Amino acid sequence: KYTYYVESNGLANNNKLKSKEVEGEVKTGIAGYSYVIDNKSNTIPDNTIDTVNGEIKLSNTLTTDYYVHIIAVDKVGNVGEVLHYYVDKTPPSTPVINLSNSNWTIPVVNFNISNIKDNHSGIGKVEYRIPKVSNNWITYTEGSKVDIPSSLKGLIDIEARVIDKNNNISSIAKTTAKIDDIKPVI
Repeated sequence: KYTYYVESNGLANNNKLKSKEVEGEVKTGIAGYSYVIDNKSNTIPDNTIDTVNGEIKLSNTLTTDYYVHIIAVDKVGNVGEVLHYYVDKTPPSTPVINLSNSNWTIPVVNFNISNIKDNHSGIGKVEYRIPKVSNNWITYTEGSKVDIPSSLKGLIDIEARVIDKNNNISSIAKTTAKIDDIKPVI
């Protein structure tokens, strides 16, 4: 008996993704693996051995979603079950930043983030930052409200992004809070 699976490393961050393991039984020994890379969900590879060690090198030019279809081939040409592995390259939807008040206001302003969607691998995390405070991204808890520090005054930029489980990053949403606590002078 043997098992095989598809494992990929993310190009940007080297995160590993691993498919389910498929089990087979070989009495003659594994000769290698046949595979096809395309955008169809059910392609069946032929019996031609493409790799003997199971390693598949992908080019960095693959910018859209794709599938890796792989089968084991034994030494007499029998093939195992086909494994169809989906690779998500599509970023999530751009989030929306909702201010509690979008007009000029006194220092009590907060925001939440909505439109948190990914139709492929699912949401990994949502992040925001307030550049006047820090350029570091902070993990956002879905459904919560974030208070803008009361020490900030003027035009306060806020940014948010969504990262899916395959580490694709959405476009950055931006908005500006307007905080004014300066008393008028006559």
